[in-house]
Amino acid sequence: MDSQKLTSTLKVCLSQLMVVNNSSEFKKIEASRYFSTTNDVFLGDAINTINEVLDGIEEVEACQGQRSIY
Repeated sequence: MDSQKLTSTLKVCLSQLMVVNNSSEFKKIEASRYFSTTNDVFLGDAINTINEVLDGIEEVEACQGQRSIY
């Protein structure tokens, strides 16, 4: 899988996670006193992590592009 396909796949995942995270049904579930995760990880954490990975990929690609110019 090339980096463009990786980036595209991650962006689709990010988009879908954001749809779920912003849905009123999920907000109701998350607000329930019965909702918990085993290590206090929430959907927003996954969204932030994917954004950081995308930023990292972009940085690597920018550096590799600069190297090929010289």
